[in-house]
Amino acid sequence: MPTGYVLGNNRTDDYPWFKRDGYRVYEVEKDIDATHTEAQLTTATTDMGTAQTAFDDAETAESDAQDDYDAEVTACAIGAANIPSGAYLKDADPEDIEILTINDYTFVLNKNKTTAMKSTTSAAQPNEAFVVIRTVAYNADYKVTVNSTVNTHSTPDTVSGATTDAGTIAAALATAINSMSGITAVQVGPGIYISGTSAFTISTSGSSSEEGLFAFQDQINLASRLPNQCETVTLVRVTNSDDVNADDVYVEFKTSNGASRGPGVWEETIGPGLKFEIDETTMPHQLVRQANGVFKYEPVDWTDRLVGDNDTNPIPSFIGKKINNMFFYRNRLGLLSNEAVIMSRAGDYFNFFANSSQVVAADDPIDLQATSVRPVSLNYTLSTSVGLLVFGPNEQFILSTDADNSESNND
Repeated sequence: MPTGYVLGNNRTDDYPWFKRDGYRVYEVEKDIDATHTEAQLTTATTDMGTAQTAFDDAETAESDAQDDYDAEVTACAIGAANIPSGAYLKDADPEDIEILTINDYTFVLNKNKTTAMKSTTSAAQPNEAFVVIRTVAYNADYKVTVNSTVNTHSTPDTVSGATTDAGTIAAALATAINSMSGITAVQVGPGIYISGTSAFTISTSGSSSEEGLFAFQDQINLASRLPNQCETVTLVRVTNSDDVNADDVYVEFKTSNGASRGPGVWEETIGPGLKFEIDETTMPHQLVRQANGVFKYEPVDWTDRLVGDNDTNPIPSFIGKKINNMFFYRNRLGLLSNEAVIMSRAGDYFNFFANSSQVVAADDPIDLQATSVRPVSLNYTLSTSVGLLVFGPNEQFILSTDADNSESNND
């Protein structure tokens, strides 16, 4: 045998042909020195265990990340199961969606969504009245009748008897009225503010002239009869004319210094118990680019109705209907709904209400109906040099004016 080699196990039985011919088969073994020590083997085994643990942890982390990703994909998926029932684009088909971009704003319209007002309403008409004393007469009985109860203050016969003024008369009458159950009276300058826990009636008599002593509750015929001092937020309807409602105006009193009562001004406001907020969830939404480059999709903050009523500042005609088209014309945001063309205030794209129910301004909203011998449904617009062309399935119309209809014309 070569040096360093020795016979090992007999393997002759594994080779019957060699055995038949008388040969013997053995394993040849050679002893060699170990390349690594036992300590090195222990270290390598430990390192392998550590690596296996890190590998298992990485696999677990990858599995967890995949589960999180799958959950987010499921949450973001568009489907009936995860879309809120009131979502603006829910149940919208591709042909129902329309886009309009104005500067950094992109408006998204769902033509299958019916618009609506919110159910919230303006404050109800309070149970209140105000007594105005404008003329001071001697030897007179000033009477204020509340719910058939007569409250009287008699002035002196002559100046020599005692001096008197409107404030003195108001204070005395307020004291008398305060003795009534459910009724509260407060002197406000030369007048009396009266409130009740329930509706009440009021009338006056006794002054030397009709305008010397009078009372009003929820309405008055002329704004000039309103007092210069009153209780704050007193709400009054100025009728102006009894024959028509178009000239009516609602006003509320605001004190000059923010006090509960005293001198101040009457400001135009909205009538009592009226819906005044457009439901933004039923109206076109906006996609706005933020400062960081991210786009945000959200409802539009449409301006509320702040003055008037359903006659003097009506709800836009698209409310309760579907919007067929959006457009931009002469610095106004426009909408088509059935046969109507509705345009916002000039330069105030989210406002479809007038700022005053009494003053007609050039930048007021526009709400017009197209008329024809056949039913009309308006779908698209085209701006031209002669006006705005409005297209229906079978007819075309033109919206034009002899004067500029915008506060800031961007044609």
